[in-house]
Amino acid sequence: MNANVTASYQIGLKEIEIGAITLRVFRLPNATYCLCVADVLAIENTDGAIRSALSSKIFRSPILPEAIHIAGVERTFTPVSLEAATLYWQRRTDEGNKEAHRVVKALMSKSLRERADEAFGFTTMGF
Repeated sequence: MNANVTASYQIGLKEIEIGAITLRVFRLPNATYCLCVADVLAIENTDGAIRSALSSKIFRSPILPEAIHIAGVERTFTPVSLEAATLYWQRRTDEGNKEAHRVVKALMSKSLRERADEAFGFTTMGF
């Protein structure tokens, strides 16, 4: 007997801007943030670079779901962790990608987590 199990959770969605890119930020029920992989790859200007990134292991996560569906939105989103996104942008900066460099430079003043907290209305204590 095959049984398909589907679970539904409240997932928050906000947008944040970093440089010239807009990122959709998801807040999962366990208070984990993740981004939409398509937004992370917005720094790329060729289909080959996008395909190469999607086939790499950098965005795979044993913790995040494989896809996120938001009620009222027809398509699903592929989530990526904040850490994987940051590592990807840093690697692409090292390889000479100017858009990635702008994103990494912007993240020096405020982290992705701080930006996500602000988007969802949470305040963080500075040290």
